[in-house]
Amino acid sequence: MKQHQAGFTLLEALVALVVLGLVMTVAAAAMGTLGTARARVTDIADRAQQLALVRDVLRRQVSRALPLTDAGDDTYILTAAADRLVFPLADAPLPGRGGLALAELIIDGNRLLYAQTRADHPRYQTVLAQGDFSFRLSYRGDDPRQGWVPDWPDRRRWPRLIRLDVTAAGREMPSIIVPVRADTDRGCVLALGEGFCRDHQP
Repeated sequence: MKQHQAGFTLLEALVALVVLGLVMTVAAAAMGTLGTARARVTDIADRAQQLALVRDVLRRQVSRALPLTDAGDDTYILTAAADRLVFPLADAPLPGRGGLALAELIIDGNRLLYAQTRADHPRYQTVLAQGDFSFRLSYRGDDPRQGWVPDWPDRRRWPRLIRLDVTAAGREMPSIIVPVRADTDRGCVLALGEGFCRDHQP
């Protein structure tokens, strides 16, 4: 009488190897998809964090803007272009800081920079956002017929609104619109180096 030997036949082993290969292929594809999704979520979160920082810095610094003019001049110290915004502001009263400073928002390719300069202090500059971005500044005044313009033409008046358009990874993001709180229409504009209102001189 024959005794059956325990174990697998060659055919059974080959079938098991084929099944194992299919399982490994499916598992590898799933892991790759998971890694891609995780990287995409990380990129989206990073872009959202950078744009939140941009929005916070722009709103905070524009709210500190000072409508200053050079002595003997009636135009404001202001550069408002599609790739650069420069204006004087009241710096935060921190230890070793405070007083009058010149703020700059600079679009440098796919980077958005913020710089600040004070007398007798080294220039400070930092990157607010960088990566798969494109930025553009535009401005709007009181005249509704004018609309948004990429270069503010009249340095005798400040724009009422500042808009930063952002494209991230080829998609347009919600524009960041900041109102200018500096009152430039009441005839009380400090002239740099004089210390009194430009239109209300003693």
